[in-house]
Amino acid sequence: MRRDFVIGVVAAFLFGCSFGALVALVFAITIHGHPPGGPWPRGGRPLIQQLGRRLDLSDEQRARIDDILERARRRNEAVRETTRAEIESTLTPRQLARWSEIERRWHRLHPPGPPDGPGPPPGER
Repeated sequence: MRRDFVIGVVAAFLFGCSFGALVALVFAITIHGHPPGGPWPRGGRPLIQQLGRRLDLSDEQRARIDDILERARRRNEAVRETTRAEIESTLTPRQLARWSEIERRWHRLHPPGPPDGPGPPPGER
């Protein structure tokens, strides 16, 4: 009797997890146009293309938003560089060596995309 109860609980748990994952996948595809981990816009142009389609932007609006995104990208890059320099100036030589190794691993696992990003999801080309 107890064994059947445990099997039932485990089965309900697995069913719930599977159903939740399916709902999350459908939600992500509906909202973003691709599954999680899919092609996220990197850089302004793919994002502006998606916004242009979804919001029916005029050419003038696209140009203005593209300029805004480019300025934001440059500001963010400057903040990243300043933050890195501040962190590195705080570390001991031994910690700095470990920090450098962590950064190398990060960049190996997360290579930068092309300047214009990977492009739109397969269904939106």
